[in-house]
Amino acid sequence: MLLTTDKVARATSVEMPESAIQASKSSNWLLGADVLIQLPSVEDAKTVLAGTTPERQAKFAKVAAEAGLNKKLDAAKVRGVFVSYPSKSYAANQQLDYASYEQMVWAGIGTDYTAISTQAQQLKQLLATGKKVHITSPAGTDLTFQLAARPVFVDDGVLTAADQQEKLIYNRTAALPGGRIYGTSLETSATGRLAASPGTWNGKPFQGFKADFKSGQMANAKADVGNEDLQKYLATYDPSVMQLSSFSIGLNPAMKAQEQKGYNPNTAAGMVLVGIGAMNCRVAKTRLPPATASPSPTRPWKSMVK
Repeated sequence: MLLTTDKVARATSVEMPESAIQASKSSNWLLGADVLIQLPSVEDAKTVLAGTTPERQAKFAKVAAEAGLNKKLDAAKVRGVFVSYPSKSYAANQQLDYASYEQMVWAGIGTDYTAISTQAQQLKQLLATGKKVHITSPAGTDLTFQLAARPVFVDDGVLTAADQQEKLIYNRTAALPGGRIYGTSLETSATGRLAASPGTWNGKPFQGFKADFKSGQMANAKADVGNEDLQKYLATYDPSVMQLSSFSIGLNPAMKAQEQKGYNPNTAAGMVLVGIGAMNCRVAKTRLPPATASPSPTRPWKSMVK
């Protein structure tokens, strides 16, 4: 059992000198484990991360990438589940009504994963045979990227006996609440406009983010709220690495976004997340269909994946 506290997490994440930042040695114990059951590591992330800098985040990201933990986990035999239980501090930070938020999270954990799995597996097949994805939203997103026959992963809240024998760690893990399908895109392929949903970044409001893409490269990125932090963050990276590289599609009908409060869970049905470098942006209200157990649940998606 590995335990931490918000105080310890803040000491290592924010207060420790940048010169001392290195790959977490505690990750090594994962490589010898058979089964992992993980809970949120901090209670109040906003307080823990208050005062962190883009430069510091970039250093952590660089160290983590160089450590190559995911490849090591692929070679290990560990499988597991991450359970995200309702947090009163998180609800307060997001200005969510706790009773409603708590009810939604538990409903998301206990939802019908058979229906989600049915839709996810058929959507996975559609993505595996499709060539490109086109995302639009009322806020102004009109973005296309190519799939290039990359692996597609399913988190349907269940680890079957077959899942546990998979070679890749992403196929041997699940989350609760679960319900999403995700993968990587051809990095040089994204073209169009991205208008992200309101959210929070390091515990602060982040709203009105927009950016253009051409040949995968992001340009003209700005935000109405949080732009100063955004520009500092972008300045820490070579512009060439700011490419659209990953995506996920939420499938859980019990999880609901509250855009006006910046609450956009990845697993919410219809929520699309795209990864740009080390930054994730969410696009809500894409009018994607909820999970269904009908004989052809992929039919409504065919206008999105071609």
